[in-house]
Amino acid sequence: LIFNITQKGKEITGTAGPADQQEKIINGVANGTKTTFEVQMPKGPPFKFSLSLVKGRLQGQMTREAPDGTVRQAKVDAEKVAAEKK
Repeated sequence: LIFNITQKGKEITGTAGPADQQEKIINGVANGTKTTFEVQMPKGPPFKFSLSLVKGRLQGQMTREAPDGTVRQAKVDAEKVAAEKK
């Protein structure tokens, strides 16, 4: 997953998803070192992220409720990379 995140005060905006399918971040909130946001893909329920800033990395959980009602989880450990020059 690729995150393109912008923080203004407590508001988190941007996009997230595979490189070829970036979707808008919604309901993004930063509170100290903790960040929560959702990413609504074209089909199905949103992916929900609950991340903390740990030694310059965003770490935490991603969850998504499957159509059958089960909740699927994955660990997230993302590092900041330099933007590509155009």
